[in-house]
Amino acid sequence: MAGVQQRPACGCRQLTERTERAERAEARLGLLRRQLRDAVVAGDLDADFTNDPLAAADLPLLPRRWTVNLPVTLNLTVVADSSDDAFDAARNTVDGALFPAGVGYDERDAGAATPGDVVDDPIGA
Repeated sequence: MAGVQQRPACGCRQLTERTERAERAEARLGLLRRQLRDAVVAGDLDADFTNDPLAAADLPLLPRRWTVNLPVTLNLTVVADSSDDAFDAARNTVDGALFPAGVGYDERDAGAATPGDVVDDPIGA
């Protein structure tokens, strides 16, 4: 059929155009996230303020470092003359096991998670 333009059967051109648009949009989102991360790391933006619109847009949040305090109950059997001595012996046992690894604890701590800086590592798009 001369003069009649035939459409490709698979729609390959449209599919390719949509794929290219999606790749460009993904690259722009990745660039935006890197720019936001850099602004937070530089102290120009607050991490919580920055993550709120990302969450609202259903985009991945900027990763952060967190300091997490976990209350852990340990049941130890020790030999002692009194409950005070038993507590001291148990604490000394735990201190000896944990402090060489740089871990500390406070038996009065109820547990909490404190946010830190945004991770200053390359992130994916």
